[in-house]
Amino acid sequence: MKRLSTDSRVTREFPPDPPYLIGVSAGRDSVALLHWLISLGYERLIVCHLNHRLRGRSSDADAQFVKTLVERYNKDLVGQALRLPSAR
Repeated sequence: MKRLSTDSRVTREFPPDPPYLIGVSAGRDSVALLHWLISLGYERLIVCHLNHRLRGRSSDADAQFVKTLVERYNKDLVGQALRLPSAR
């Protein structure tokens, strides 16, 4: 019952019709949020991913995972990769 209450509250406060930008890092929490919003009927989601390139190949793998996930759900992806200066 609590989930139904939470679902109703979210869709009431944030109607599913307008587009929303959602940040997805490839972590469990943001991927779960994306799945949940899609299950609630949010069709106009725009997924945003920023590859900071701080973890080398792992960061690139996360970016590829998000790209594949977005393609699977047929959503738009706004992605960027950065090279941050070394912290010295």
